[in-house]
Amino acid sequence: MFGFRVTQSELAGLIDAGCIEKAIYSGRDKHRKGMYVLEHSPSSTGTALEYHVPEVNEVLSTAELKSWRETDDQLGIYARVDLGAHDILDILVKKDYTGLDLNVADHIDTFPNPKACALY
Repeated sequence: MFGFRVTQSELAGLIDAGCIEKAIYSGRDKHRKGMYVLEHSPSSTGTALEYHVPEVNEVLSTAELKSWRETDDQLGIYARVDLGAHDILDILVKKDYTGLDLNVADHIDTFPNPKACALY
């Protein structure tokens, strides 16, 4: 499973700028890192995974990404990428939802939890 959780501002930045990046550190050495890049393309019809040393790029369909942004009932974008002889990789991009514990400090810039109103 390869996953990415996005906040509201990250999703807005992804749609506006075309991509967002996060560093993946390998141990304590700050120079040993790779980059995880989430991007979208209008020509993409699904989800694809690309590897460009030292980056792993997940490319989403622009249409699917914009549709997902507008809905509250679709928690994430799920895809299975065929890696040929190397198996299949499950990919998940999901919205970072507010937890049900209502701890405000932990939930800055998160999406409203669609299940929160069911508790009250």
